Amino acid sequence: MLATSNEVRQDFQRRYSGRPAVLSGKIRKPYLVLLTTTSALGRSSMLNRFKFEGRFLWQPVGWTKGQGHFLFMNGLFTEMLEYLRAKGDPIVSKYKFGGGPNWRLRVIKKCLRRLGFDVKAFIYHGIRRQVFTAELSPDARSFLRAETNEPRFYDLPLKKLVDYWKDRWLISRAHRDSRFKRFKKKSIRLSQLVGR
Repeated sequence: MLATSNEVRQDFQRRYSGRPAVLSGKIRKPYLVLLTTTSALGRSSMLNRFKFEGRFLWQPVGWTKGQGHFLFMNGLFTEMLEYLRAKGDPIVSKYKFGGGPNWRLRVIKKCLRRLGFDVKAFIYHGIRRQVFTAELSPDARSFLRAETNEPRFYDLPLKKLVDYWKDRWLISRAHRDSRFKRFKKKSIRLSQLVGR
């Protein structure tokens, strides 16, 4: 819900105002009109329910095919990268924005191919994710199609969203489940958070 707030949209505008686009080099007004995300695994039981003032904040728009690289942890990925670096493969330095889609996935695919593995067997895990969009403007689509120059925005103040979330979810859950009252901040040690 917070990602759809006026404050996030305004921070985006402040951050990118006056900056040239990486690929085209053009300077445009940085309007954030649409957000995208996916569920963690399968159908989302959370994003489907975020409603505010009678409107669903996130709309389901489709599904992924079940492609990913979450089985390749950082240690293994680092070794794959070092292998490609030793082979002089230029992909190791193409990690900046504008170098192509998902650099990590491209590195993994390239390494697997060089080692003679079937890429599809490692990359397509088959767990589809639900894809969602959050339109921050009632004319987001027409703006993105360049049919409108200045988007109008939904008014979603951060405080109003937080107050609604508190009333709708937090307080009712706190009444049903009081375990949070027994929580002691000393019970969490840094070593538990970052590993030993």
